[in-house]
Amino acid sequence: MMLVMLLTGCSTGNTKTIDTKNAVFTIEKDGKTVGAVSKSYAWLYTLMYKDSYESWFGSSFWEEETEDGTTYGDMFKEEMINDMKQAKVLRLEAEENGVTLDDEEKSICASNAKEYLEEIEEDTLKKTGITEEIMTEYLEDYTIYDKYKEKLLENEEIEISEDEVRQSDLFVLTFSTLEDDGETQVSEEKKAEVKKKADAAYQLLQAGKDIEKVAEKYGLDPEECQWTSGRTAEADQDEYYDKAFEDAAYSLEEGEISKVTECNDGYYIIKMITKDNEEETAAAMEEAEQNKADELFAPMLEKMDEKYDITMNESNWDEISFSADIGFIQEETGDDAEELIPEEDSSEVVVDEPVEEEE
Repeated sequence: MMLVMLLTGCSTGNTKTIDTKNAVFTIEKDGKTVGAVSKSYAWLYTLMYKDSYESWFGSSFWEEETEDGTTYGDMFKEEMINDMKQAKVLRLEAEENGVTLDDEEKSICASNAKEYLEEIEEDTLKKTGITEEIMTEYLEDYTIYDKYKEKLLENEEIEISEDEVRQSDLFVLTFSTLEDDGETQVSEEKKAEVKKKADAAYQLLQAGKDIEKVAEKYGLDPEECQWTSGRTAEADQDEYYDKAFEDAAYSLEEGEISKVTECNDGYYIIKMITKDNEEETAAAMEEAEQNKADELFAPMLEKMDEKYDITMNESNWDEISFSADIGFIQEETGDDAEELIPEEDSSEVVVDEPVEEEE
């Protein structure tokens, strides 16, 4: 939930007294200061960014450079400014148009703030000045952000066809025609051998052999052969999009098996297990509706944002750093915790082994 709030955007609330001394930036409208984001509030935002990205890329991520020579730390600090300003602007606009939080919503924010604060290291709280009040303010900002966004979109048409997002359960046998680098195609000679192996597997299936057993026979992990997916939206089709695969897969009825299908990276045999996975389809529908809402909301937010300017307090802002030793309380792991070791790619088919005859 905290990550969802992070990606949605957040900022300090529109309090009556604006503390500009401890602000990382102030917000002005028509030459008048109407809001500010405090150092402690910016630290809270930084903390959640650190927790999210360092879990994937490690603590040295912030010092690494992008293609244009900017460090990721500097890049994300700029994003933080934009996100906090936008959410602050939205709250100001919401309150100006009579959209506020009721007592129940405020009570929920206050209650959740106490719980979330307990997840932050004590030393981090001391270093950053993050308090229950700051956390409550953050949660209120997030809540009113969504509330006003929903109001602005209530008359917009957000309809997604279930056919566009339907998710199916597939069992896929993959016979790769790529080299170990995952990009280069094998020679035509090796490709012909791979095709021969795929054809042999298909013949076994036609003879009534269980597809999981066939997968194991050709060195494929049955669990990794089980996919849940749907057709790729037109807007998301890129250089990796494989129309041949999707046409073969989603033309199948339940229980049917495709012929050997040549795709960008190999040969595939696909079995339709479940035509409509209702739970996954509902989740895909919700995500698609949210994406559509965001698409409609973006120009509205941009128009509001243009009314406001910001003034940075550089000395305070310079104190904010992703390299700071701050964090959430880490769960203890037992001595028998498994080390994370990359699994070998079982989708690669060994092409120099002869196909064994079934008895």
